[in-house]
Amino acid sequence: DNGTYSVMKLLKVESGGVHVRTYSNQFDTAPTKVDETKLYMAGIDHKPNETIGLADLPLKPQSFENYKATFVQQSTVSDDELAGYKTWKKANGPYF
Repeated sequence: DNGTYSVMKLLKVESGGVHVRTYSNQFDTAPTKVDETKLYMAGIDHKPNETIGLADLPLKPQSFENYKATFVQQSTVSDDELAGYKTWKKANGPYF
C-alpha cells in the first residue's frame, strides 16, 4: 500500500488455506533474491511507516490471492518457524 515491496514466507499449505510469515523489511523494487538472515519482524513498538511482522498468518485462498505474491526463491521451513502454526492448529483457529 505504501509503494514498497515486502517478503512473506509460505510456511504450510492445507486444504482450508495457507500459512505465511510476514516480515517488516521493505524494498523499493521487487527483490529477485532475499538474504533470509537479514529478515526481521517488527512488533507493536514498530517505527512509523514500518510494517508489523507476523510469525503465522493463516489465510483463506482468496485472501492469499489478494497479496499478489510473486515467487522469489525456494527455502526451508524450520521447526521454530512452525511454532505459531502449531499453536493455531491446537486451538482449531480460523483462516482469514
